[in-house]
Amino acid sequence: MKQPEFQEFYRASRDACLRSVLVTVGDRQLAEDLVAEAFTRAWGSWSTVSRHPAPSAWIVRTALSPSGDGSGVDKVMHGDRKADGTVELVFTPAAVPTGKELFIGYLSPAQLAVTKGRPGSVERLVTTGVPLTCTSQAPPARPASDPAGRRG
Repeated sequence: MKQPEFQEFYRASRDACLRSVLVTVGDRQLAEDLVAEAFTRAWGSWSTVSRHPAPSAWIVRTALSPSGDGSGVDKVMHGDRKADGTVELVFTPAAVPTGKELFIGYLSPAQLAVTKGRPGSVERLVTTGVPLTCTSQAPPARPASDPAGRRG
């Protein structure tokens, strides 16, 4: 039963998840790689992910989260699910690496549409003292023959 259910989820949500990640990262090839990795992780944990209130939001969040290597966001903050189903976020300021700070970006209206209105956020550790440009606008379309070799 796992495979057909997962295949249907993949077919129904892949494009919308890809669009949400693309809006955030701005590079189509990177977005495709991140989403593919997130779906691979979802397949490996499908018994858990399939019970998530918004599995597509899980995909987007997993795609945009660091891999967990080194001192990533998972070391700085995590969620503890309570008996009533709510999640309490626990932040550990001492775990933020020197020269970094925690950035929390909330989902845009377009991204919220993908998650069917369930709120969410994207957390990143970013270097301090460097300009950080954020937008909720999709990047401009690239021509099919992009000189950087990316697909448009």
